[in-house]
Amino acid sequence: MLGVGSASGAGAETRVVISTVILFGLIGATVFTLFVVPMAYSVLARNTTSPETVAKNLAHEQNSAPR
Repeated sequence: MLGVGSASGAGAETRVVISTVILFGLIGATVFTLFVVPMAYSVLARNTTSPETVAKNLAHEQNSAPR
């Protein structure tokens, strides 16, 4: 990436722009994957319970409902 980004000569302006976009895209995707996704998961996981707990609660509500 750095070699292409520091190119000179014919078409260098285009190569520099493309390498800059690729470099910052890779950095952004890495940051998103390593930090944003786990943080979002931990925030969402706080408000959820396991499927077994949901099934037990549903069965309890169905059994206690008036018929």
